[in-house]
Amino acid sequence: MYLLLLSLNFDVILIASSHVRREGDTTVDHPACLVKIDDCQYLVDVADGYCSSRIPVNLNGDLVEDVNFSYKVANDGHQYTLKIKENDEWKDRYIFNLKPKTIEYFKNEFTGSTTEKIFNEIIFLVNTTTVEKKVIFDKRFICFNGKEKRTTDIDENCFQEIIRTHFGVPENLIPIHFQKLLP
Repeated sequence: MYLLLLSLNFDVILIASSHVRREGDTTVDHPACLVKIDDCQYLVDVADGYCSSRIPVNLNGDLVEDVNFSYKVANDGHQYTLKIKENDEWKDRYIFNLKPKTIEYFKNEFTGSTTEKIFNEIIFLVNTTTVEKKVIFDKRFICFNGKEKRTTDIDENCFQEIIRTHFGVPENLIPIHFQKLLP
């Protein structure tokens, strides 16, 4: 996203954030973008899994409503916190500051980490429309529709069918090695 925004001439910096809560890790450096538009800074992060907002989140604390969550950024004077509202409860998603990072920083940070395993060993697909979000993460199929969340374990025999029907991927483009990841 960072390189795309740069190529479109946006005033953008890459930042590092630390997740407050994630399965298997208590903190993980996560890249996100800050974009400046008309003297306002927005958090742009489409790579935070099913917690990603499709709508930029203003750093001034404005509330953003999206398909499955509400978002806002809080600032305590020292650091910023992305907050998400799920089931009528606000939770801290990650913390960050405004210090720019480089792509090389993240290459070094992720090598050998749990995050590297997520990108290299776990299946992860997201399909978001204006009314729902569908996610495959590892061996789970998750559907969000408003506040409703349905999670289904994926059976090895229906994995490719789910990718084809729910993510619009033609059969000839579904990697065969995905099946090898399933027991």
